[in-house]
Amino acid sequence: MEILQVGTGTLKIPPSGYGGIERYIFEVSRQLARLGRAVTILDIKEKSSEPAVETVQGIKILRLQTRGKNPAGGVFLLQYFRSKLPLVSFAIKASRHVRRKRYDIIHLHVTIIGLVLVCLNRSLRHRMIYTVHSPIWMMDSPGALDRLAVRMDCFLMRRVGHVIAQSESSKAKLMATARIPAQKISVVPSGVDTAAYHSATPDEKIVARYGFAGKSVILFAGRIVPYKGILYLVKAADIVVNRSGYKDALFLLVGPIAQHGLDSLEHSRYIEDLSAFIQDKRLEEHVKLTGAVPQDDLTSLFCACDIFVLPSLAESSPAVTLQAMSCAKPVIGTRVGGVPDQIKDGWNGFLVEPADEEALAQKIKYLLDHPAERLKMGRNGRQLAVQEFDWKVVAEKLLAIYSQR
Repeated sequence: MEILQVGTGTLKIPPSGYGGIERYIFEVSRQLARLGRAVTILDIKEKSSEPAVETVQGIKILRLQTRGKNPAGGVFLLQYFRSKLPLVSFAIKASRHVRRKRYDIIHLHVTIIGLVLVCLNRSLRHRMIYTVHSPIWMMDSPGALDRLAVRMDCFLMRRVGHVIAQSESSKAKLMATARIPAQKISVVPSGVDTAAYHSATPDEKIVARYGFAGKSVILFAGRIVPYKGILYLVKAADIVVNRSGYKDALFLLVGPIAQHGLDSLEHSRYIEDLSAFIQDKRLEEHVKLTGAVPQDDLTSLFCACDIFVLPSLAESSPAVTLQAMSCAKPVIGTRVGGVPDQIKDGWNGFLVEPADEEALAQKIKYLLDHPAERLKMGRNGRQLAVQEFDWKVVAEKLLAIYSQR
């Protein structure tokens, strides 16, 4: 079986740090190669000096040179489409490749790239599989561009051979909204490298670098964007620290803060609102936005924290919760998307409703007050991560789907 994974056209594979979809593509490809399957990844070529073909951990990676920078300017909608030109350039080159080389499976992960491939390769559609990674399907009130993205996703899903949702709730939404028949959708969650993410003694250098010696650390990791629900976590911090008197609590918000593109102005206002709230409530010593951190630091932070919180308003199948679970940490998350598939309420963490800072604060305080319960939930989470979410398990589920095509 010849398997092609089509990259995102944005970040290089394997990713050096952030890049959830890129990490997904690389990890499942690595496991499929270990299972004896021939796997090729089509990826971007960031520098002209890079080799066009290389082999990484048994995976053949073909790198395609595309347009470098997104063109700027123009009215809002025109600017949106112009910003996608590098992806279209990548997709056209990928399309030429799949016509020259026969693959049994062509696995797509990005809407724009998928649209180009299905439109230019009608005879190959039955071999194409599309995984829906985007959380837009789980949003209650998507914006105008998100609604456009949903319509494009619908067009793509109706034309590929098979669709993979990352949670049962996502599958239900695709069936209801996109009218995709149940037999055309399989559920395969995201995964975690349980060997890389495991319980360990906190690194003293990390403790010193991020200033949480003697603190109870509540960790968030992810992009600092509105749908991640960060504002509600900061409001929960106000309740925990100021109203309830947990003065040793430190809320560490780890992830990229800068945002570029069409929503950069809205994003800047969001960051300003976050910062203003933190200052107004005098939480500067208790809430820290670190920005993006090195991957090694992030792994160590999972080991060093006491509680992991994901307060999202929408999610697909978040990797960060699995990483925290794999490091034997209790996880508090919201009842959105695939999060309830990862967190068994009261067993390896807690589930709360989205946009509810009071409920978040209550569960955080409970876990701070019950260290033995934290340890027990952490052990349960590690067990679940190994049994159901290790990348090998995910790859085996994908292989079963591939074999039916």
